[in-house]
Amino acid sequence: MKNTSDRKVMLAGPWIGEFGWEVMCFQATVRACAKDNEFDYVVIGTRKGNKFLYEDIVADGRGEVIEFDFPVDQINMWRNDGVDLNSLVSSGKLWDLMDCKWLKPDDYMPERTKLRADYISYKQHRILTTCIPTPTVLVHVRNAQHSKSSFRNWPINHAKRVVEKMIDHGLPVASIGLRATSLHVPGTLDLRGVDLDLLSHVMSTARMLVGPLSGPTHFAALCGLPQVVWVTHIHHEIRVRQTWNPFNIPVTVLRAPSDTYWRKRKLWIPDVDTVVNAMFDAIGGKMN
Repeated sequence: MKNTSDRKVMLAGPWIGEFGWEVMCFQATVRACAKDNEFDYVVIGTRKGNKFLYEDIVADGRGEVIEFDFPVDQINMWRNDGVDLNSLVSSGKLWDLMDCKWLKPDDYMPERTKLRADYISYKQHRILTTCIPTPTVLVHVRNAQHSKSSFRNWPINHAKRVVEKMIDHGLPVASIGLRATSLHVPGTLDLRGVDLDLLSHVMSTARMLVGPLSGPTHFAALCGLPQVVWVTHIHHEIRVRQTWNPFNIPVTVLRAPSDTYWRKRKLWIPDVDTVVNAMFDAIGGKMN
């Protein structure tokens, strides 16, 4: 860690919660706080693999990002019962920053900090130079167990049937997400676990993301990728359409017929034909 003794320093995080809340709330608040308070140096802690979200904030020597390996099985929004945040911050690389401004994970909400959320687009305009084929459709087959939210997962047999219809139309499909919390659909390109920089390229060239509302859905909104998603609560529909869609990316939301599915933590997924028809309708019936 660089010497920060003569600088106005902010420590942000370490973020130990869900990816979606980091993408749509925390990183945007960190960016706003860094600008509004004119910090000379910003040290940001996040989970391993998420450094890409903050590179613009720490560019040109304005700060640094420290990545940690956090357990994902006890994540709950901005909390993680498997991590002692105070112990983490007061040890290792962060111990000497305890006297600086500390933006904790649970301080990310604009109404708490009185800060605006400052979003940037992660849509990549440069040519992808890897040998990875360009998929037309991305699917996130959520298979997470944290936050008692397994009822929001996408059963693999249902996902297979959706993907089969896409492949029958000659559409290249890729599976995305973390390997620990998502599934690979046979017949699709397995892009699970790729770094966010590469994923932003893929999302910038794909035509559609399909799946239940999840962290990759929110990242796609910042990469300019239209989506077909399904939810079990009206608040989640409002979130994906408006409050967590700062660049007004086209989103088709399929919602459960009753919020009872959310209250009782009961699985709901739209039938296969409804999903496929929504995908074609979203882009005028032309996927090729």
